[in-house]
Amino acid sequence: MRNGLMQLHYMWMQSHGRQSNVVSLDESGESTRARIIDAAELLFAEHGIGAVSLREINRAAGAKNAVDVQYPFGDRAGILRAIHAQHFPAIDTRRHARLADAAAN
Repeated sequence: MRNGLMQLHYMWMQSHGRQSNVVSLDESGESTRARIIDAAELLFAEHGIGAVSLREINRAAGAKNAVDVQYPFGDRAGILRAIHAQHFPAIDTRRHARLADAAAN
């Protein structure tokens, strides 16, 4: 079931202009990092932040080593910071646009 959900997630990302992070583990560490962030985001949304282990994120991202999650992020809070950093620019842009609209009216 998770593989099907991951596939739907990647199809949604592609249809909304986001780059797909489905790449082989032979590519750069940034690609692995991006896959881990995307897998964590999907699992957190499905099950809640506290209900998902780093091992589950690792498995969903297709990472082979347990340290693939822990090395770049450290812990769950590090992954949450990375997810926030990924989405914050778009959220901030929309927030500024709405503030400008409110100020103009």
